[in-house]
Amino acid sequence: MLDVSKCSGVVCQSRGKVKVAWDVVCLLKQEGGLGIRRLDHFNKALMVSHVWKLLSLKESLWVKWIHIYKLKNRSFWDILYRGKMSWSWRKLLLLRPLIRKFIWSCIGDGRTTFMWFDKWCVAGPLSNMILSRDIIRAGFSHASKVHDCIQDGLWIWPNDWLVKYPILNSIPTPVISDDKSDSLEWRCR
Repeated sequence: MLDVSKCSGVVCQSRGKVKVAWDVVCLLKQEGGLGIRRLDHFNKALMVSHVWKLLSLKESLWVKWIHIYKLKNRSFWDILYRGKMSWSWRKLLLLRPLIRKFIWSCIGDGRTTFMWFDKWCVAGPLSNMILSRDIIRAGFSHASKVHDCIQDGLWIWPNDWLVKYPILNSIPTPVISDDKSDSLEWRCR
């Protein structure tokens, strides 16, 4: 319970405390609130920064540990949400639907961008379109990178995929630049 009379200088005529909804308290002062930040929003923003560090391979012990012991050469987007997880890891995974549409991979050499799970083309992550069993049957793995699926500047899709997944016909082959690493971009579109 929040005693509004102490916070905003309003004199309260009745005895006891005044109950105020947190939605009102967290409004900007100009809008009649107290300008207090919502901790749940603030916490999500901080956790998103951790996800960004993981995906952008920031040089830190924590990022290295997560990649070795949690991701194990898998995409962050492909990790299954299971019951036996630490609270913090579970919370990071629960953020994925909220942030996935904003994080884009820009192809350089294609060696760190996951072919099926990263968003590197306008069509979105290819795992949303191509069945997992088709990926494995074609000789690819879930850990395949964009670089692994291009040969002599052309896609090496199986021919039957072009019929089964016609969207693949519209995905241009990225220009692979061996002297430039892949990078991440936050896009608000």
